Amino acid sequence: MSNYTGQVAGDIGKKFGEIPSILDWGAPVDGVTDASLAINRAILAVSQSGVGLRGGGTLKVPGGYAFSIHNPIIFSAQTSVTVTANGTNIVVGSGFSDPTTRLNGSVATINSIKYKIDHIVDATHLQLTTIVPAGSGLTCTYGGCGNVSLAGDGFGLISQIVCRADMLDASGNPTVGMINISASNTTIKSIQLTGLVSTPVGVTYATLASSTPAYDPMQDILVKNSTIWVHGGARITLDSILINSSGGYAVL
Repeated sequence: MSNYTGQVAGDIGKKFGEIPSILDWGAPVDGVTDASLAINRAILAVSQSGVGLRGGGTLKVPGGYAFSIHNPIIFSAQTSVTVTANGTNIVVGSGFSDPTTRLNGSVATINSIKYKIDHIVDATHLQLTTIVPAGSGLTCTYGGCGNVSLAGDGFGLISQIVCRADMLDASGNPTVGMINISASNTTIKSIQLTGLVSTPVGVTYATLASSTPAYDPMQDILVKNSTIWVHGGARITLDSILINSSGGYAVL
């Protein structure tokens, strides 16, 4: 594990005896600085490094803090792409995606062999830390975040995540919420989720009637800044959470 302010010393394997915290990945506690990258990296690390055959485990959001996010939190499904290796540490494919560089330092599996990701160069190039033997038509999987429980303290101290900016995808569209789930077996527990909107936006039936198609429940004005957005294929558990000031749907 890298060193971050507030981190409790120890390797990731030992962390599962004490329940790892988003603080261990550098989540700032000042209530202003963006904590989304730290939270996303923590989710990915817990998913990949957990105990048991499937990995995963509990990731703690400590009570007494309001962790600010300026970008979406992502529980992603595993991505599988076909790549070509040229005997270097860069493999070529298509469709690589790394929201807010959260995948840096994580693992890609290429034909059943695990390689550490240095970074995603762009949509067609993935750079690893070691050389991949040359070959074409190789299957590369990365980024799955299943079997993770994001859990607050639940003992009186409020564990809070606060939205501080519009939640937008990489293309600037409001197709994401504060927390986005496409992975299997995801749990959100004992956390207060506070959105960006504190006053009504004034949407009326007349507004919806003029849309194309009319009365579309997925209009941007309705979904923008939703709190929890469940994308296709996910299986989730929501337990003792408080949602307020959601700009769109509380759960979509």
